[in-house]
Amino acid sequence: MSDKKAVPLGVMLGAPELFTASNGKVYEIAPLLLKEVPEFQNDRISIGAQIFNITDEEAKQSLEKWVARKFQTAKGQAVTVQDLMNDDWTVVDLKNAIRKLADISG
Repeated sequence: MSDKKAVPLGVMLGAPELFTASNGKVYEIAPLLLKEVPEFQNDRISIGAQIFNITDEEAKQSLEKWVARKFQTAKGQAVTVQDLMNDDWTVVDLKNAIRKLADISG
């Protein structure tokens, strides 16, 4: 028996995946396009410690860009980092959402 998990069909097709924050609200996170990978990597967004993405102005601008591009509400409305703050996201929510973006992008 293998320890490997099956890759969800949505990931293979590049479809957004649902993410539920600790506030109970559901969001969609879309995977990176292949052509976006170098830009995402150059932006050096922290996948672990989100405190750096919020407190460092350059990192926060990069985070804003990728949240606007890849995150939306379950109803398809675009969101900003400020929206996530207004929705009472925790630092852990942000960490898990950024990790999900990386995970579903391959």
